[in-house]
Order: sequence, then structure tokens, then C-alpha cells
Amino acid sequence: MLSGPKSHSVFVGDTVAILPLDACSADFTVTDPPYGLGSATRRGTALQGSAVPSFPPDPPHQPDQRVGRCPVWSPSTRDTGSVITDSFNPDSPEVTSPTAIAVPIPECPATAVVTFQRHTWDVLLDNWQSNSVRQVNAGGACDVDVRLVENGHHKVGVCLSPIGAPTAAALLEELAVCGFRRFVVFGTCGVLVPQITNGHLVVPTSAVRDEGTSYHYAPPSDTIDIATAPRLVDILAELEIPHIEGAVWTTDAFYRETRALVERRVAQGCIAVDMEVSALAAMSQFRGIEIFHYLCAADSLADDWNPELLWNLGDKPRAVLWEVAFAVARRLDDEVATSR
Repeated sequence: MLSGPKSHSVFVGDTVAILPLDACSADFTVTDPPYGLGSATRRGTALQGSAVPSFPPDPPHQPDQRVGRCPVWSPSTRDTGSVITDSFNPDSPEVTSPTAIAVPIPECPATAVVTFQRHTWDVLLDNWQSNSVRQVNAGGACDVDVRLVENGHHKVGVCLSPIGAPTAAALLEELAVCGFRRFVVFGTCGVLVPQITNGHLVVPTSAVRDEGTSYHYAPPSDTIDIATAPRLVDILAELEIPHIEGAVWTTDAFYRETRALVERRVAQGCIAVDMEVSALAAMSQFRGIEIFHYLCAADSLADDWNPELLWNLGDKPRAVLWEVAFAVARRLDDEVATSR
């Protein structure tokens, strides 16, 4: 066996090898199976028994299984395109589908309200009656409870989304399969300019696509327009709810919001940073559903960062955010009912 702590077990053919983590082509020694290797699963087939499992070959390319060498995969052709920006292909069939995860909810309301912070979700559970009608799992990220709330004879769906573009997009895909046709989505954001302070509502009108999910739903571009923003702005104005409109920066890397990037995004016209807006906009436009998205200003990146601002919003302001969401949902549903 190789000496040193930096090694791990891998399967090579029908044996187990110990490979160093820092030497892809280093020699290795075949060893007995590691403890607990009594069963294994590969390509969905369970293999039972205490012996070392023997796996069928992996078509179409075979690893280099020469004795004493690590397996080396060598594709016959190389794709020279961009990994991210060439991902969008609307004509290629999807291998995975939300219809395999979610099923329709009987008499499903048209609109669902989705938020991201656990404390905000707890405020809903403490102050509104709701009943659980379905569980989905946001693409396997976690179990998500889908509940219905009747607010003044107006029924809407509600749920707590995981934070981040990939899981939020997967969740809303599953909710659309459940039967919801439009979504009111709200969360928090970091502000990039000092004029916006903690507690302000921000309506994104466009978003810088500094994440990977949107490139699977829309052709590559630096920004994406939020098609539903003008209507949301009108509704908030009709409800006399103060708000600020502007471009936002959607990022995947919470702890890589560098000073240089903040300055660059401000120069591009962004007033806030979030982690879902651009992805949900792209997904909704591709799937033909409506998402009305607003944000509540929390922490500030315009000066020295104070992380406490991420969670110091009290229960009463969080309840107000739900009231705003329910009022917007009711207005949207009333508009649809009136137009029929």
C-alpha cells in the first residue's frame, strides 16, 4: 500500500486500488477491499456479497487499466466549445425532468409565494394558518413542504426555497408541475450603493448573469431583463408600497463578492446583489411561467460589511414582507379573473 495519509480507494476493473490524491499517474498497489465494502451500486444495479465487486465495462471509452498505472480516460473527440456559455440548446431533449419528481396538486391555486430565509418562513407558520399539500425536493437538494394559505378568502401556495440559483430554479420547475402558473418570490439582497439602507424593497428590472444556471435556459448574454418588473412596479405603486427599481447582480459565490467586482457591478448600473434573480428570470421565460421577484435590502457591500444585517430583520418586518407578497398575489389573480 502507498504510504502517507493522502490516498483513497477507487475501483479499477474488478479490484480496489489505493491512489494518491496528488499524483494522477503514480504507481499504486492492489489491496483488499476497504472495511464495509460488502455491497456496492453502479449504474443503478445493486451488487451484493462480501467479495470485491466486479463491475461491467463502461462504454464507449475504456480506462487505461495497465498494472501499476492510474485509469486514464481518453475521449475519441474533444469538444472545444465553452463549458458554460454554449450550454443552451432548446432542441435537445431533456434527460432529467421535474415531472419525475412532482405531481399535480388537486385544485391547485394559480399563484405561489416563495421565500428563502428560515426565520421569515417561521413568521409565516406562526401567524397564518396553512396546511401541507405536497412535498417536493428541489432537484434532490432537500425536502420542501408545499403549503396552502387562505388569506382573506384568497388561497395561495407558499414554500421555503433553498438559497441559490440551481436549487431555486429546480424547485420552481417542480412547483410548476404541481400546477402553479405564477410566482411571487421575495428574499434579501446586499446593497451596493450607500443610498439604499436596510429594509428598503428593491424590484430588479434586469440582472447581471454571474451564475451558471441561467445559461441552460437562455442564450448567453451578460444581462437578462426581468419581463415582469414593470407590472410588479405598477402593483406596488397601486398598493402605495415604497420601493426602488434597478439592475441587480446575481452571483453564485457568496464569499467571493470582492471589492473589485462590487465596483465593476456598480459601474454597470447594479444597485444590489442576490443569488437567484437572473436564473429564475431565464427559467421562467424558457418555461413560459411568470415570476414577480422583489428583494429586501439586508447587508451592505457599499462600505465595511456587517454580516449581522443578514439576520437582524425583526418578526414584524418579516410579517410585512408576507403581507406585501399576499397583496401582490391577490392583485395578480384578480387581474386574471377580471380579464376572463
